[in-house]
Amino acid sequence: MLNGRSRSLWWLCVSALLIFWVTLAPLQLGGPVDYVLTSGVSMQPRFHAGDLAIIRTADQYQVGDIVAYKSVTLHTVVMHRIVAQEGDRFVFKGDNNSWLDPDKPTKSELIGALWIQVPQGKKYLDFVHAPTTIGVGVLVLMLHGTRLRRRRRRRRRRYGAGQPA
Repeated sequence: MLNGRSRSLWWLCVSALLIFWVTLAPLQLGGPVDYVLTSGVSMQPRFHAGDLAIIRTADQYQVGDIVAYKSVTLHTVVMHRIVAQEGDRFVFKGDNNSWLDPDKPTKSELIGALWIQVPQGKKYLDFVHAPTTIGVGVLVLMLHGTRLRRRRRRRRRRYGAGQPA
């Protein structure tokens, strides 16, 4: 049984997770965003290798937008700027490139437009995915669970098994 303070904390955590999910969950899991780790020099000076781009789908795309799409030619995701529109197709170019991209995707082939840029975001992702970080996280969760069980046992002893805590 949760007391008032614990119940408030529980609702706060659930609300925070819901807000996180609605704003930052990846497309592959039903969320609204996709993540692109940049490599190469085609978008310098705005982007450098290892930057993280958070991409959101948009209702409209226009010249000047930085957009990610799946390149049929390169067999990878490319994030470049829209420089023109030819009918229903978009023309892309990297800011640091002197040539246009060979692909001219339609709106349905676009992943989304740049929403948030995290400089050197790869470092943060590497830290989160590191075995040491995961191990410490699991250990903290296990210790916290043990602490909650001890607290419940103490309450049962204090109030008796049949009385509410």
